[in-house]
Amino acid sequence: MMNKVLLFAVLLLLPLSMGAQSQEKAPDQYEVLLERLKAGKGTVDFKDLRMAYADTPGYDPYGTGKDNVRKQMFTALKEKKYENALQHAESILKNTYVDIDAHIVSVEAYEALGKPEQAGRHKQIARGLIGSILESGNGKSPETAFPVIFVHEEYLVLSILRLQPKSQSLVTVQGHSYDKLETVHSGTQKNVTLFFNIDVISKWLTKTFQK
Repeated sequence: MMNKVLLFAVLLLLPLSMGAQSQEKAPDQYEVLLERLKAGKGTVDFKDLRMAYADTPGYDPYGTGKDNVRKQMFTALKEKKYENALQHAESILKNTYVDIDAHIVSVEAYEALGKPEQAGRHKQIARGLIGSILESGNGKSPETAFPVIFVHEEYLVLSILRLQPKSQSLVTVQGHSYDKLETVHSGTQKNVTLFFNIDVISKWLTKTFQK
């Protein structure tokens, strides 16, 4: 009788175990989109790619532990040590292929090294990633806020729009979280208020501090 019960339990659990194993091996959305992007198989929605990355275990909106690598990357580029800058950029992109700064550094370094094909590839990806932020809204209100998954994306947008940050505050509107930045345009000197949707970052913070 005991053997029959044990056999029944094994048979009952077997499909669940196999299902769990299959689920673990199944590629997640980020891996699927990333593979398609790297292989050049059709078009990729860069916003979907960024948001899918934010669902991966390695996601960290503050780049904890990578600050030193980023500093070294920018320092190497500034000092025209292009090969060194590329090494740091590749180190970042290995785990965070949606890091826009690393792609931009790669563009500049490859162009300086006379490798237009490699530079062009990174330029295409950088444009796609930046466009996925800028084309999602205009940043003038919470309803049209720019969606970001990294803190440094906010400052990249400011740089592109020629805005200098003056102050920053966190606001919540209808259950959504926003960074409200007061800025000034470097050309016109006009004050500009921009909103960034940071729901993804807030979700990560909540999950992290609950552990």
